[in-house]
Amino acid sequence: LAATMGKRAGDLSDRFMGDGLVPLESALGYHHRKEICLSFHQMHQWIGFGMHHMELLNHPMMYDQIKSWLASPIT
Repeated sequence: LAATMGKRAGDLSDRFMGDGLVPLESALGYHHRKEICLSFHQMHQWIGFGMHHMELLNHPMMYDQIKSWLASPIT
């Protein structure tokens, strides 16, 4: 789970500010050194657009995503 203050993928806030505390790439486990990337499959990632770090903590869409993941078989 990650958040970005950007309204859509790739806009300036998305690329440079992330959620105001954590850069988006870091929140998703990316790193320029491949050996320390977390490599989460894209279907196991969720990005909340237009929200800051603290807003992510109790956003209904985030909880809906967690419930969806928990209800799905492990792949």
